[in-house]
Amino acid sequence: MTNVIATIDDASGIANQLGAPYSIRVRSGADDWELSGDKTLFLAHGMKIPVRLLDAGFSFLDTWEMAVPLWNYGTLAADVGTVDERKLTRSVVLDLRQLLHGYELLFVRNDDAGREFLVTWRSECLKGEDERLAFLRAFHIVKPRACILPQSWLVYATAGELKQERVEVRPSRRRRRPWSPITREPHGSRRGPDIRKRVRQR
Repeated sequence: MTNVIATIDDASGIANQLGAPYSIRVRSGADDWELSGDKTLFLAHGMKIPVRLLDAGFSFLDTWEMAVPLWNYGTLAADVGTVDERKLTRSVVLDLRQLLHGYELLFVRNDDAGREFLVTWRSECLKGEDERLAFLRAFHIVKPRACILPQSWLVYATAGELKQERVEVRPSRRRRRPWSPITREPHGSRRGPDIRKRVRQR
């Protein structure tokens, strides 16, 4: 089973985009990082589902433990976060002259490294406000085998598309991104999309 995690409170919009064999489980809360399937895609708020790339992305996890695109070719770790966060990050990664990852689209395999990475990333997020630096620290701490994808995999939805999908975003003191899961049925399954709408409480 393969899960796609997204930030759409009205899950029917995603179901219409994906069609069979995908179905949706809306993320229940901030700590819902369950890897219930063999492979999972985390898709952040404001991102469009790369429908044509899903099969390729998930296939990467046959070889790699995670796959993630680069975020911004012109921004380094030295350019973001506070002085203290950069100092903390430098103590882990040694050199801040590194490109950052676009965790808004993150493929993770359900194995020891994948689970450890998510736990470590969540832990590092508590040490500062910049989630990209936290991601970079977790990346260097866990050292998962990662397939780095081009920035073009990050496709942002327009304001009109977000309104159409009725995405609901509530203020967050620590600026955590909301997520909602979509489940892919095993190959050959005839069961239609199983949509469960549960709006995430902040």
